[in-house]
Order: sequence, then structure tokens, then C-alpha cells
Amino acid sequence: MRAVPKVVDAEQRRREVLDAVWRVVERDGIAGATVRAIALEAGASTAVVTHWFRNKDEVLRAALDLSHHRIAARRQRHLEGRTGRDALTEALRQMLPLDAERKLEMQIEITVWLRALTDDSSREVHLGSHDRSLRLLERLVEESMAAGELDASLDPRRTAEGLLAFVDGLGVDALVHPDRVSEERQLELLEDHLDRLAPASRGGAGS
Repeated sequence: MRAVPKVVDAEQRRREVLDAVWRVVERDGIAGATVRAIALEAGASTAVVTHWFRNKDEVLRAALDLSHHRIAARRQRHLEGRTGRDALTEALRQMLPLDAERKLEMQIEITVWLRALTDDSSREVHLGSHDRSLRLLERLVEESMAAGELDASLDPRRTAEGLLAFVDGLGVDALVHPDRVSEERQLELLEDHLDRLAPASRGGAGS
């Protein structure tokens, strides 16, 4: 009787390689995420890895895609049942490097930002992520305004753009100067920033 050849689920195999990419990046950083290191981590040959990722740029994009999926899933969990400013605050918290997982995600993002300066593909990836975050924040700003928790005179789009720029800058400061910008300090600065957007009667800038 002839042996039945083992059928390898291509999507499952790709997922295994992606998981290996994340583990290597988490342990060794982007610089250590070589095709050989990923192959060793996945228990596969380099030929298997290069079937999915031809070079370091594709490895980085895969890590970023996986990071975005993790962020989206985590954000959805944490926003469940939240509304108004509470939801907006939580969405912004999820974008800050407040724990090891989020620090790694921001490190990956910063690597893409740097590549985006000279690489069109990286720029497109960055813009896609940026616009998704912007749409979410704009919606949450509008909800907060409707609930009377943010100043009704604000422009939702511009406010969302300012909030995204704020958390990006604060996150970079926290990674570069963790002794000065602790997790607690990040949260304090975030609350201070949102307080300035509140109606005057609630302690906004006009109070």
C-alpha cells in the first residue's frame, strides 16, 4: 500500500513562520530577525522562510502586519463596553508603550518610520496604519463631543490628528528616556492633554 503524502496547510505553515518572526523580534530585536534566525526558531529550512519572505524588508513588513493585528485585537477587547472620553482615553493608552508588548510594537513602528523616509513601500505601510488610527480617534472624539466630555467647538479631524501626534511623540520620548517618562508619567501627561480639550465647565483650557 502506497503511503499517502503529508498535506501541509500553506496558511498554517505561514502562520508558524510569522509566529517565529514575532518571537525572534521580541527576543533579539529587528536587527536579529534574519532569515536564518527565523528558520531556526520555526524549525524550518531557510528555503521555507524565503518562500514567504525574500529579504529583510519583507520580514519587517510581516512583523509590522502582525503587530497591527495584535494591536487591533487588543484595542477591540479593551474598548468593549466603553464610550465617550473613557473609550478615547483607552484607545490612546493602547498606543503608548506602557508595557513590554507595546514597547516592542512601538519599536517596530519607529523602524518603519525611519525606512519610510526613503522607501515608498514602507511609507505606504506607515500611512495605512496612521490613517486607520486617525479614523478611530476621530470617531471617538466625535462621540466624546456629543457626550459633552470634549469642547463642542473642536474640529474632530484636527483634534484626532493632534492626539495622534501627541501619543506618537510621547511614546518616542518614553522609549528613549524611560527614566524621565515612566508609564505613570505617560498616563499623567495624557490625562492633562485631554483635560485641556474638555469644556470650560469641566476644567478645559477656558476655565
